[in-house]
Amino acid sequence: MLATLAFALALQGARPLWEPDEGRYVNVALEMIASGDWLTPRLHHQVPHFSKPPLTYWTIAASLELFGHNEWAARLPGALAFAGTILLVGWTARRLAPGAEVTAAIVYATSLLPFVAANIVSTDTLLVFCALLGAAGFVELVFGDGSPRLSRAMLWGGFGLAFLTKGPPGLLPLAALLVFAARERGSWRGARRLISLPSFALFSALAFTWYLHEIAHRPDLLRYLLGAEVMERVGSAEFDRNSGLRGLFRAYGPVAIAAMLPWWPLALLRGRRQGAATNAPRGARSREERLLLLWLLLPLTVFVVAQSRLPLYLLPLAAPAALLIARRLGPFPVTRRELAVVLTVAFLLVGLKGLGARWPSDRDGRRFASELLRQLPYSPGEVLFVEARPHYTLAFYLGCEVEEVDLATVQMMPRRPSYRPLEEPLAAELAEDEPARVYLVTPGGDEAWRREVAALGYQTVPRGKVGRYTIYLAPRPAHAPSSPPV
Repeated sequence: MLATLAFALALQGARPLWEPDEGRYVNVALEMIASGDWLTPRLHHQVPHFSKPPLTYWTIAASLELFGHNEWAARLPGALAFAGTILLVGWTARRLAPGAEVTAAIVYATSLLPFVAANIVSTDTLLVFCALLGAAGFVELVFGDGSPRLSRAMLWGGFGLAFLTKGPPGLLPLAALLVFAARERGSWRGARRLISLPSFALFSALAFTWYLHEIAHRPDLLRYLLGAEVMERVGSAEFDRNSGLRGLFRAYGPVAIAAMLPWWPLALLRGRRQGAATNAPRGARSREERLLLLWLLLPLTVFVVAQSRLPLYLLPLAAPAALLIARRLGPFPVTRRELAVVLTVAFLLVGLKGLGARWPSDRDGRRFASELLRQLPYSPGEVLFVEARPHYTLAFYLGCEVEEVDLATVQMMPRRPSYRPLEEPLAAELAEDEPARVYLVTPGGDEAWRREVAALGYQTVPRGKVGRYTIYLAPRPAHAPSSPPV
């Protein structure tokens, strides 16, 4: 367990936060800390953000409060979830790959996708842990001889937390497990033994309490969640995330090949030569493999059909894939050769984190913040992006608020995915007495920005450039003195 934890935590804080996702998740957590409101996720103190439920934000905010304002603390929840998932994979293998428990844990821990994902601030690694906790309870109920009460608590508590982490996608593995249970018993009634009144109450409390609270305060939120966050993500290209056939191969093709490297080629060779190498009887093995294949393929089918696709969406498939691979590879032989192979792979993976810390990237939030600060006569209290996706890592590195200005509608608004625009005229924003405000304007929006500001009776002068943006200090009324604020 200590080795697993050390492996998961190694160099977690070496790499700066990258845009866009890491900045956004950490920014929402910082807003929770600053406002004291841990129920409503916000991109800005005026802008609710309901793209994801709050569990991931809560873990990040708690870590930052406990361990300080640093990258290691921001990534700690993902590292702990990764370590927990490794242990759960090994524990679940007791039933699904008996004799290969250590192999299963090693395969998951040292496969490329799970390891890389654990070093990225996102919902996905925590989601996998919660869903696997639920799946482990299911496996114990169906294949094991442990306490049914505890197994049901794991099953429904785990999937309740998965729903609180990512909403409906968190229940895709549960759907596969229920289909398996129904097929095993010939009808859906056979799956009813998996649930009891206390376990249903536990699931409902974890999964739905936060949603009911927020919907009670925002009656139109339910329509947004079902429409934008479910129907549009599944059936439309509204979110511009790799829709269509080309997007399918772009988002999932390379990841599907690399996800379980270096182990799946070895398992393929071993399977061809020896068949499934486990200690389980053939009949039980066939039953276990049916479950694992259903657990793998049913969510994959949904991911393929859905028009919103990102590489990390495939991460929940890594657990059943690791168990299938472990069944092929069989028990882990504790020899010098095998230990040397595993340690080499582990050191190479940890080295990837160090390489990522030194690899130049235009997504590097720390470097962007440093370059911006060098151009300014003061530390900004608020940075507004004109017609551009905000760099939310600025909130982490500069301690400022970050917002977006949309000149097309002359209002302040968050970019999708969010809840709703905050309809505040640009004139009202300009009139606010906030001299430490900075505007960043893209080349395509520069002329419109100048024209809009001038039409409202203000003047502004470019301060310099950072990346592709032109920097403007807070506009002043046209009759005001021209000295910059200090």
